Amino acid sequence: MRRDRRKASVTALGLVLAIGALTACGGKQAESQAESQTTASAEITQAAESTAAATDGTAQAANPWIDVRDLKEALKETGVELKAPEKIGDFHLSHVQAIQDGGIVQVFYGSLADQTETQALLRKAKSMEDISGDYTVYPEDRRVSDSEGEVRLRGQDGRMYLATWQRGDYAYSLSLAQGMEEAKVMEVIAEIQ
Repeated sequence: MRRDRRKASVTALGLVLAIGALTACGGKQAESQAESQTTASAEITQAAESTAAATDGTAQAANPWIDVRDLKEALKETGVELKAPEKIGDFHLSHVQAIQDGGIVQVFYGSLADQTETQALLRKAKSMEDISGDYTVYPEDRRVSDSEGEVRLRGQDGRMYLATWQRGDYAYSLSLAQGMEEAKVMEVIAEIQ
């Protein structure tokens, strides 16, 4: 039970950090959104921890994400094969998670010095929907073509913070906490299958 609470807390913290980092560069409106999302997420996390402490463990909702060793294990768990780069910019692949029943894989990238802070998040799922989980309205929102189809890029001031695309029956998303130039984002996408 304690391990489940710790996993839930770490996962919630990771999501709060990712949301905060992704929206932090979105101007004053995004900053206020990030603050309210961070506050709301912290309140939710605190409420979940209080509830978990007050129950005998039977009322807890299960976290659908499971940690897996690598992309091969993610394939076994989900049936979703993802080929991902070891690095995105200066950030290294830090860990992989999957949702068995949801058929989704996500790969976290961070610095070697601080592997707890996610700088990039790559997702793939058998879906026709946007799987990014990022609902920020970015000032720049455009579609560009690559050799395999169309990619939707969103960001501001020439830096892209979110890329989403479709390949056959699969949806992909790439979230970048610090943003990246469009050409570099497209180079990264070319490495992903």
